[in-house]
Amino acid sequence: MKIWAKRLLIFGTALGVFISWMFLDSMLAEKVRKEASHAFARSCENCVLEIESVSIPLFNPGRIVFHKLHFTQGVRGRSDVEGSIPKVVTNLSILSLLRREFILKKVLIDSPVITYTDGELPRTPSSVSKKEAPASDSKWLYELNHFALTNGLFTYRRVLHQKTSELKLHHISLGFKPFGSTYGLQKSQIEMSSKFQLENSGEIRLNVTAPVKQKEQLKLDMEVWIKNQNLEDLNVFFKQNDGVVLTGRMIEGHGKVQVRGVHGLAKVKAEYEDFNAKLINTAEQGDLEVFFTNLGIALTTHKRNVKQPKREQMGEYEVDRQEGESIVHFMLIALKQAALEVATN
Repeated sequence: MKIWAKRLLIFGTALGVFISWMFLDSMLAEKVRKEASHAFARSCENCVLEIESVSIPLFNPGRIVFHKLHFTQGVRGRSDVEGSIPKVVTNLSILSLLRREFILKKVLIDSPVITYTDGELPRTPSSVSKKEAPASDSKWLYELNHFALTNGLFTYRRVLHQKTSELKLHHISLGFKPFGSTYGLQKSQIEMSSKFQLENSGEIRLNVTAPVKQKEQLKLDMEVWIKNQNLEDLNVFFKQNDGVVLTGRMIEGHGKVQVRGVHGLAKVKAEYEDFNAKLINTAEQGDLEVFFTNLGIALTTHKRNVKQPKREQMGEYEVDRQEGESIVHFMLIALKQAALEVATN
């Protein structure tokens, strides 16, 4: 056989292998796309995930990139989450699958836009028992080693008496410490840390810890640090939602919220400048209540602002979670009330 014929044969064989590999790679990517959507739908009630495409590098099959994701969860009008993510990069340990372990070495998410809405329709009572999933003969273990989210936008939206109030978290960066069910991480807890800007000002750090396996009663701890927060920025939410109008600035604040079942305890230590608060009439607050509350706030805040404009104080607020109340609203209101205790005492 002539040399040019041998070269042509080698080239044709290589080309055939390459085309076959690309075809299999495309089939695998489509399979992963569909399975990811189905797995998300099975993970929770009323969950939908749409993925435009998936890419798996030719010589690095553990690296899976999801493009243009859109997901929804919940029931519109009651409680729902909707989000869009341009790209999610994951790095999966292929060998761990042979041991029936799903180990994610890395998950990177950039520029997600997520909206959580608390609606007015009644939620399913928490006492209603859920059907247990059928037991599996072969239990898979899981592990997450590195998770990083950058440049996120989160909107908390609450609908009350057919009126909507929103609170936005900008420039979110978020990470998790390793957790999972594999050997060595079985007793670990979920530890999340985050930084963001609340509305148009301030610097906020947030830490949340919770057991990997929750028992019958919810257990969750949150700690937040706030600097240079313009309180007027928060009126877009609290004016409509709680009938409170705030002015002034929180120079520095440190808050903790401890949730045990339906009970929550919030503690806040804060330093304010030129603080003032005023109640306005809402469906829950009548004229007489608003008048006397505003009178008390005016007396306490005027005295403090004149004599000790930057005084640091402690405040506590205990509350039980209402039936069907979302955990986001529960913790937000607990923190707000504790902060008002600080500012007006």
